[in-house]
Amino acid sequence: MGMLAVRDLKPKQLHELSAVVWTQELPPQSCVLDGIQISSGCTLGKGNIGVRGSRRTKARFRRGNQTLVIGTTEKAETLLSGVSAGLHSLELEQLALSLYRMPDRELFTTSVGKERSR
Repeated sequence: MGMLAVRDLKPKQLHELSAVVWTQELPPQSCVLDGIQISSGCTLGKGNIGVRGSRRTKARFRRGNQTLVIGTTEKAETLLSGVSAGLHSLELEQLALSLYRMPDRELFTTSVGKERSR
């Protein structure tokens, strides 16, 4: 999600991008926060990321007046639910590899917008 946001919104400075992430509060879904912090530069320490509890995982990234909302597809949610089903380590590794190899369009939904002046 963070890599898509950086690719599409093209921040040029460290604090130029911010994010709000909606996710479950427990792993594996909450691990999306680690990935977003690493890939986007939006971190809890810098204060440019917020977290909200939700059953579905999505993130809204903002750069200036541009926004990008990225959600997970049903297919991705189904695969992620398998992580918490107590898989054997080999099965878990295979699941992680299949997620890694999937094209972005199979993992994520996106919508782009502009913020209105207040």
